[in-house]
Amino acid sequence: MVNQGHLGDLTKVKPGTLIVIPELSDVPNLRGPQTTGAGSDAVGQLKLALEDLMGAIDRAAKSGAEDLAAQTEALKDRELRDLAAQSPEAKEQLGKLTETLKNRAKELKTEVGVQKEGLKQLQDALEKLPV
Repeated sequence: MVNQGHLGDLTKVKPGTLIVIPELSDVPNLRGPQTTGAGSDAVGQLKLALEDLMGAIDRAAKSGAEDLAAQTEALKDRELRDLAAQSPEAKEQLGKLTETLKNRAKELKTEVGVQKEGLKQLQDALEKLPV
C-alpha cells in the first residue's frame, strides 16, 4: 500500500502496488474496473521466465533420458547377464530392473508432456492479458 507522501512522483510507485484512494463525499464513486492491465514490461518478463522454464524442462528431460539409457545399457552388460543366468532369482531381478527402467522412460515422457502442456496454457493465458 502507498501512503500520500509517495504519490508526488508516480515513477517511484512499483507496478502492481495497491493504492488506496479514500472516498470523499463531494467526489462521485468511480464506475468501472479498479485495476489496470499488466504492464508490457511485466508481461515481457513473464514470457521470458516461461521460455526459461521450458528450456529447463527440456534439459531435465534430456538428462533423465540419458541417465535411463545409461542404466538400461549397463543392464545389458554381457558379464552381468552371464552372472544372472547362474541364478533364477538374479535373472528375475534383472528382468524386473529392465522393465522398471522401460516404465520410467515412458513416465518421463508423459511427465514432460504434461509440464509442457501446462506451460503452453500459461503462455496462451499470458497472451490474452491486457497490456
